[in-house]
Amino acid sequence: MRAPARAVHERSPTPAGAEYPQAVLGDRDAVILEIRRFDIHGSGFVDVTVAFPDRSVTSARLGAESVPAEIAPGDHVTVSLAMNMIVAIRATEDQDRP
Repeated sequence: MRAPARAVHERSPTPAGAEYPQAVLGDRDAVILEIRRFDIHGSGFVDVTVAFPDRSVTSARLGAESVPAEIAPGDHVTVSLAMNMIVAIRATEDQDRP
């Protein structure tokens, strides 16, 4: 006899306090290599290229709300990742500003 089918929206139970692997969801330190801000039909976007400490380089197109206005090439930042894709960038707290 087969087990009853579960509804598509049901999730498998996970233990309380489970952590996701970093490739799925997490933050990584990076350095901004390039940044370009632009508007499309009045909505702000940012094309950004970052380098990680392991020397890998990644580019992303984000909404302007996901990238601080004051960051510039050479700045050290914290990159938020979901499914190994950049979803947001934050200025690193120890970033020196003139």
